[in-house]
Amino acid sequence: MDFNFPALPNSKTEIVEFDLTLEQRAILKLIEKEDLTKKEIAGIQEAIEFYKITFPYLQSIPLSTINDDDALQIKKYLNEAINFQIIVENDITFEILSRVTPVKEKFLENGKVRDPKYIIHPSIEVLKELGLYNRASSPELSLFYASFHETVALHEVKPKVGERIIITKWRNTTGKKFVSFPISNNETVKNRMLQHSTAAIKKLGEKTNPLLFALIHHHLLFLSTEFVKNENIVHPKRYEYLFSAYFGDELLNDNKIISDKIKPKNDKGKNMGNFDCILYPSVAFNHKEENVAVSPRALFQNLKPVKIEESIV
Repeated sequence: MDFNFPALPNSKTEIVEFDLTLEQRAILKLIEKEDLTKKEIAGIQEAIEFYKITFPYLQSIPLSTINDDDALQIKKYLNEAINFQIIVENDITFEILSRVTPVKEKFLENGKVRDPKYIIHPSIEVLKELGLYNRASSPELSLFYASFHETVALHEVKPKVGERIIITKWRNTTGKKFVSFPISNNETVKNRMLQHSTAAIKKLGEKTNPLLFALIHHHLLFLSTEFVKNENIVHPKRYEYLFSAYFGDELLNDNKIISDKIKPKNDKGKNMGNFDCILYPSVAFNHKEENVAVSPRALFQNLKPVKIEESIV
């Protein structure tokens, strides 16, 4: 496929100091509430106009028709076009999560599922072999997808009549509050969590530098639109999820190292951006409830299966 990606503005290509682009340095100064130079103000304004054009262009790409080379081109462009991460946190408390797993023939030993790995999440090796994308992860990252209600988990999997499934309940045995990235800044669907988080973002905008908030607004709107979109998944590799999966990989990859020097701090003085999960509306449940995509680190440190039930639909 021939792409006509918007050209990167100077603010994204000019290195000014410490390997930072003009845009990145200006963003850091805005976060620290420092005054910008005229050049930096112009650079941020240039970046904002770039996002106004770029995000709609990306969303106009028919992802259901792209091939593997196209996907690589798109991700390469994303790496160049988006060179900072929006950090929005919400601590959530829960006791139980529900997960539904379809039973595949290769899971069975003497007619039963005996290996616990099949109720957790697929291995990276399996994901890479299949090349499948999910709502919050690419084949490069294996996340634990679950819901707060069993009914929602069943709707997500959509098992067919006669299909064998395993329903598991997972307890938060540590009682830890999970640091979530809540999908926000979207008013296209009705969801209580989304409404609360969007209202919080609007309130943040009232006390944030207008240039900085414009950047936040455009990024979160693009991200949220991808997470809540209700689209038929027809591509064999589910490339319809490419954009939301790209951001999920960025947010929940435990192996990605971000310097503490550039992480903002919360009201308690702790570094932000160490996410345990992404919290997003369940598309399969008409956006009325939420799902969580949990990082492997948060899963193995805090969650334990307390009930395992195999059944036939």
